[in-house]
Amino acid sequence: MTVMDTLKFAEQMRPRSFKFGRMQVVYNGASGEPDGVVVDYFIGLKRADADAFSMLFSIERKGSDISLVFPRNEFGYQTPAEAVEAGRDNLLRMIDDDYDTWCIEHPSLRRLC
Repeated sequence: MTVMDTLKFAEQMRPRSFKFGRMQVVYNGASGEPDGVVVDYFIGLKRADADAFSMLFSIERKGSDISLVFPRNEFGYQTPAEAVEAGRDNLLRMIDDDYDTWCIEHPSLRRLC
């Protein structure tokens, strides 16, 4: 399953809490070669450009093959890119947690987005 397959599945399963925004290639300023990919996405129904979250993937080259590298962090929490790598069910759990964190005011349970 590709990154796009996983994102589209999440969008179908959580239409009110997740929306894929766009995917952009980032280029190395010195060489002009592709260096990474940024994926923008939205949590909740607020979907203006300023409301987007982003995940970053590096690009690894092996000869003529190009693949995405899933970044790791040393802080003990799972990044969105790691959630995508771990599979669609894991991404859905991350979306649910992020929606609860960013879109629900506690303790009133009022919706913010």
